Amino acid sequence: MDRHDEKGDRLVRLRELFGRVRPFGAAVGALLVVAAIALVISRASTLGDAWKAMGSASPLVITAMVAAMAGSVALTGLTFWILTRRYGRVSHWEMQALMSATAVANYLPLRPGLVARVVYHSSRNGIRARDSLRTIVEAMALSVIALSLLVPSLMVAHQWAMPIGIAVALPALLAIPTLASARSRPLGTAFLVRFGETLLTTIRYDLAFRLVGAPLPWHVAAAIACVSMVSTMVPFVSNGLGLREWTIGLMAPLLADVSLERGLVAELVHRAIEVVVIVPAGLWGSAWLWRRMKRDLNST
Repeated sequence: MDRHDEKGDRLVRLRELFGRVRPFGAAVGALLVVAAIALVISRASTLGDAWKAMGSASPLVITAMVAAMAGSVALTGLTFWILTRRYGRVSHWEMQALMSATAVANYLPLRPGLVARVVYHSSRNGIRARDSLRTIVEAMALSVIALSLLVPSLMVAHQWAMPIGIAVALPALLAIPTLASARSRPLGTAFLVRFGETLLTTIRYDLAFRLVGAPLPWHVAAAIACVSMVSTMVPFVSNGLGLREWTIGLMAPLLADVSLERGLVAELVHRAIEVVVIVPAGLWGSAWLWRRMKRDLNST
């Protein structure tokens, strides 16, 4: 066994360790969601104000949130397609279907969606487990880089009254040199896609807080998006369930003049929109993969 295979085995064993801990994380996450809902309900005035704001909001806001969430799902699939095709042959639609199907599965306690992707690529596309795990680490790193560039850029733009377009364009321009080399081009392209997904996440939170009557400056919405994406990366909690709600709720008073309860309402609304988009996308992805596998079996 060579050094690379040993490294891959260590990653798989680490993944198995996380799998043993996740049921406890899922239970804690579920309790945190229940606690968030209970706290919001107990604050009748805050809930009433948020409900009134949602009732008077333009339908375009909700439509835009759904569109931004759907766009995020599509860009996630595109990011992993760009990163994964370096190691094996996988079509764009196959990756979109796989990512959509596993996104729903990742809400389950053991978060089987990620493991299912690794197994699927290994059995169907001949991609080693360590290479699939590497793309996951790369995607997470690209998210961190995108957020590390976007938030400071928006803060400087806010401080100096610069146009938002300039603040958004500058971090993206930093990736342009990576496109000149064939070796770095996949990572550079994936970064630009991930950066676009980060912008959509910022837009989603801008709309969510606007929907509950607590509009945020753009740099604050980006900071909230940063907190959200980091909490989602925590391996012990499925999709940051519960953890994300409370993290956003607790950070809202620190980053803006928004109460804990209003922050919780905004995140619960955001989570509801996420589920509304991810579940149909997951059903489509599962059906697409099922038809693909059935067709392949019939052709053999």
